[in-house]
Amino acid sequence: MIEREKFGLRISAEVERVPKEVIEKLKEYDTGLLCDGMLNSGAMHSCIKPLIPGKVIVGTAITVKLPIGDSMVISKAMDIAQEGDIVVVDAHGTTDNAVIGDIKYLTCKLKGIAGIVVDGAVREIIPVRLIYL
Repeated sequence: MIEREKFGLRISAEVERVPKEVIEKLKEYDTGLLCDGMLNSGAMHSCIKPLIPGKVIVGTAITVKLPIGDSMVISKAMDIAQEGDIVVVDAHGTTDNAVIGDIKYLTCKLKGIAGIVVDGAVREIIPVRLIYL
């Protein structure tokens, strides 16, 4: 987990990863059912949608909480993430500044990161997907 505290950043590179057999089992269930099973505590805002139609991702979340307008620590989360992990970014829903673009997306793709979830603005994803995937 990476988040900015009152006096700086707090970064934990120790990640308790979900066992692969659990991840494979979770792929069988609909997101709504999983959220219901978590007493509705696991749902994100309904405006967060896949930019790649039909894309489904399941994996260990590497979480990032950003101050508005600062995307620097996403690179650290990408360093911590391993193949199959998902980088989840809380950018407070801001649409003033994009926090993920083609370079970070391509870096995640080449590293085998399963996906990126962003509560905020994203740019340049589709052209890179068409060229590099």
